[in-house]
Amino acid sequence: MFDKTRLARQFGQSAAYYHHHATVQHYAADRLLGWLTDCSIPLGKVLEVGCGTGFLTQGLVDLLPDHDLEISDLSPGILKFCQDHLSLDRSQAQRVKFLVLDGENLKYSNLKNDRYSLIMSSFVLQWFQSPSETIYHLYQCLQPGGVLMLSFPSDHSFPELKQCCSDRQIPYPFNPLPNFKTIVEMLYQKGLSCEYRTEWYSETYPNLRAVFDHLKKLGAGLRTEGIPLSYAQMKTLLESGQNRESRVSYHLVFLFIYAP
Repeated sequence: MFDKTRLARQFGQSAAYYHHHATVQHYAADRLLGWLTDCSIPLGKVLEVGCGTGFLTQGLVDLLPDHDLEISDLSPGILKFCQDHLSLDRSQAQRVKFLVLDGENLKYSNLKNDRYSLIMSSFVLQWFQSPSETIYHLYQCLQPGGVLMLSFPSDHSFPELKQCCSDRQIPYPFNPLPNFKTIVEMLYQKGLSCEYRTEWYSETYPNLRAVFDHLKKLGAGLRTEGIPLSYAQMKTLLESGQNRESRVSYHLVFLFIYAP
């Protein structure tokens, strides 16, 4: 178990930096919104799990004018940032509700009996302790004909850093990411109607230290399990990438799950 209160606080404090520099997160949200335009969403409430600073939220408001939206995040600070920076006219504001919510524990919230025509979540699943179980429970919150749309970085991400650590016999320092194959197998075993798409997204930084600094400034520096690197291990790792550019590659997964 890791401290979700600390996680929420870190993202809240980092909201302004996140909004302007979370490029892969913004990209993933835009991809989901692009595919949303091809979906037929029945009338009913829409839930966004983990809104962050609003990369998905504004698109949901604009693309779904006939739906009421419940916009949620674990972090009160980042939720307020999202709310303050949305562009809403009076009619739009009347159909948008903002909620502090742990999307992994929806079944224990006041929303546990609600049903949704659409549930969307982008770049949040990696912070859940039980990704597969959470996906299945979110699916159970769909109304007939509803759609669950998710994006997340899979465990195939960051191959460059994994190789760098392996070459120097240093433990991999990042949090484990969702195992894509495990999730897909679970969905098929439960007989869910789904489709998925994957793609790679890469960013380049001046050096390896800049990679770690960026993640920390995003609020994503909290270690969820395992033992942090020692000072000597981190020094060795950072010095290995001190004088050359560092490429960071994300393996992005986009899941689309349909309720009958």
